[in-house]
Amino acid sequence: MELTHRPLLRSRGADRCLTGLVALILLDIAVFEALVGSGLLNRHLHGFAVALVVGLGASAVWTHVMAARVLGVLAFSIALIRLANFWVPDQALRFWDATMFLAADLLLAHLVARQVFGTRGAMNWHRVVGAVAIWLLAGLAFTQAYRLVAMHVPVAFLVQGAAAGYDAIVASLNYFSLVTLSTVGYGDIVPVHPVARGLANLEAIFGVMYPVVVISWLVSLEVEAGKNP
Repeated sequence: MELTHRPLLRSRGADRCLTGLVALILLDIAVFEALVGSGLLNRHLHGFAVALVVGLGASAVWTHVMAARVLGVLAFSIALIRLANFWVPDQALRFWDATMFLAADLLLAHLVARQVFGTRGAMNWHRVVGAVAIWLLAGLAFTQAYRLVAMHVPVAFLVQGAAAGYDAIVASLNYFSLVTLSTVGYGDIVPVHPVARGLANLEAIFGVMYPVVVISWLVSLEVEAGKNP
């Protein structure tokens, strides 16, 4: 009997971790990003902390052991790169930093999706929150895609109407990505390169359609599960 219930217990534990993952992401967006922007927190130290959060995110998908190990390796590699940035010029490592962050965000989003949609058991509130994690992780993945564009295009973005290179825009790309994802669009940062504009269009479409179609559907499933315990 104990062996029969073990997978279900593992799934419930992973479901609870989904809520914790969203809390960590929101803490980073609301608090630590502001500290970096205010100059109170070193950008590379912040990146090291984010790498640890990605690593901890593996606990949210610990029912998929092999993929969680790959995610842990990516997080460890990113943390090493961010530590190396204190001694090695940023230009030498930032491509690999962005590429690994992009891969880690996409892998974590994929594994969270497997936990939300593909795990046995009734829909619950933690899985609905996990669907929000996918939305947020998509925004973070687009941040890294914008970084890669900014690295290879001298002027891919305008800030307050002025051309901005990589060093001038990199600290604001997470903000730009999230306001694009939420379709707020303040207009203070504008993509001007065709690739940057294409990514922004894709992100805005995802940002609108995903909550309307997916999250609303999951909420309805959770409500039905509550009516039929």
